[in-house]
Order: sequence, then C-alpha cells, then structure tokens
Amino acid sequence: MKNYSEQLYQRIAEFLDEDGWKYRFREDNGIICSGFQLENALGAVPLFVDVRSDKYIVFAVPRVKCEPENRFELAEFLTRINYRMIFGDFEMDFSDGEVRFRFPVDCDGETPSDAMIKRSIFMTAAMMNTYGVQNVTCASTSVSIPNRNPANVNTARNAMPRMISGTIIGRSASVSIAPCSLNLRADIPTAPSVPITIEM
Repeated sequence: MKNYSEQLYQRIAEFLDEDGWKYRFREDNGIICSGFQLENALGAVPLFVDVRSDKYIVFAVPRVKCEPENRFELAEFLTRINYRMIFGDFEMDFSDGEVRFRFPVDCDGETPSDAMIKRSIFMTAAMMNTYGVQNVTCASTSVSIPNRNPANVNTARNAMPRMISGTIIGRSASVSIAPCSLNLRADIPTAPSVPITIEM
C-alpha cells in the first residue's frame, strides 16, 4: 500500500519536468531523488523530496559526515543557525554524523503552487550553499565560531546566489544533477548527471 499522495507527487513532478530537472522516483516509498552542484567544497549535493499523504519534505544531504569528536561543536553551531531560521532547519544524526537541511511543506488538502515548490527546493539549495561549507569545516576540524555567533562566520561563496528575504538572487548559475547513492527511507537509485540552468 502506498504511503504517499499520488496527486501530490504528480504536482511536484510536473514542476520538476517543466523546470528541467532530472530525477528518479521510487514508487514503493514516495521518494524523489535528484541533486544540485555547488561551486564550493561541497560540490555535488544529493536532493530528496519525501512525498507523504498530506505534506512533502525537501532534504539536501551533503556527502560528508561529522567525526564523533566534533559532533557537539557542530550541533551547537547548527542550533545557533536554526534559531535565526524562518523556514527549514539543519539536522545532524548523532549516531553517524550525517548533516542535512530539511524543508517541510504542509499541503493538508491544498495543491502546492509552482512558487511554493520552487521556494522549497531552491531555498534548500541556497541554505546548503550559505552554511554548508561552514558545516564541513566544523565537521572535519575543531574550529572556533567568532563570538559564538553564526552571523560572524565568513559565508562568502563563489559566484552563487544568496538568500535575502526568502528570495534567491544572483546571476544565472549552472547546476548539475548529482548522482545519488544515499538512503533516506529506502535504497534510492542513481540519478543521471544532466546539466541544467537556474534562472535568477
């Protein structure tokens, strides 16, 4: 028995098709698998859309994990970032050090618009771009956060858009669909690597 809304999946798939994304869909568990390429140390980042009966959740899961000795420091950093978040949040699995950004969208009887779907996907990519490299730094080495405030961390990036008031702004950026080999709720097939362009 399917544990996701076929109508909700079709609506998201329609947006992805029209916007030029390449993806794979697991009919057995409602997971859409895709990805994006960042022009920083994270590189290719797998993206998952977990479709449920009345909601969907967008996840960006970089291919790095936090070492056990650095997990408490990274957890504090993520907590400080999340305190300032309006939409979405960073999470870390203490059991294996996996870090991800999560953006849930409650649909509850409503059909999401193109703008809602685009915002949830692009905002997830933008947050990974803004804070992801700092997460990698905290995960791989023991670092100090200036004044214990994420706002003081240098988050400059290479020619990629930034988040301002919930809108992605910047130049057109080349984004590639990343191959994915991570599990979310079940094994997910590899997505093809196809270049696309995000219009800003």
